[in-house]
Amino acid sequence: EEEKHKKPLLSYEEVIEVIDERISRDEPATADERIKRVEEVAEQMEEELKNQVRAMGIENKVCFAGYMKGKDVQRMYKASDVAVFPSTYEPFGIVALEAMLSERPIVVSDIGGLNEIVDHKKNGMKAYCGNPNSIADSILELLYDHKLCADITRVAKNKVRNEYNWSKIAQDTHYVYERAICQTEAEKQLKQMEQERQNKAVKA
Repeated sequence: EEEKHKKPLLSYEEVIEVIDERISRDEPATADERIKRVEEVAEQMEEELKNQVRAMGIENKVCFAGYMKGKDVQRMYKASDVAVFPSTYEPFGIVALEAMLSERPIVVSDIGGLNEIVDHKKNGMKAYCGNPNSIADSILELLYDHKLCADITRVAKNKVRNEYNWSKIAQDTHYVYERAICQTEAEKQLKQMEQERQNKAVKA
């Protein structure tokens, strides 16, 4: 029993994997049945995690907030000292941008989109993915170094405003399409020139 309580809390991605595995055992026939089963398994897993927290004696330090809407998310960021995103998979990382815009220092795993967004000790802190000690080190460094914390939050907020606003995104998207179209036109012209060269060679 004691050994069971020593297991680490599951990450979001691991939770999804376990849910999918448990659902697959029953193989619900319809989409509605599958959704219902997801809800049931999620509730079971939440209770398991709460039991684990109780067993570790940290109920007063862990809050299971559940789903939160926009304003509640903003309040949560404002109430925090550090925002930590220890993801094992993250294609983009909009949650990190939200925290940066809320002027909260962030700690992220060095993977995926999070790794691209954060420059270590400039606009955030990176930790080795799946390494609890690395995550703890980054959190503690922010909590104890107030100057580093202030510098990071300032740079991070400016980065989000300058690089992740809709005008900049539209401009970058237009540039990508423009390059793709120009490349396609260039390829067309090269093919035409090659065809003309072959035609001339045949006539000769």
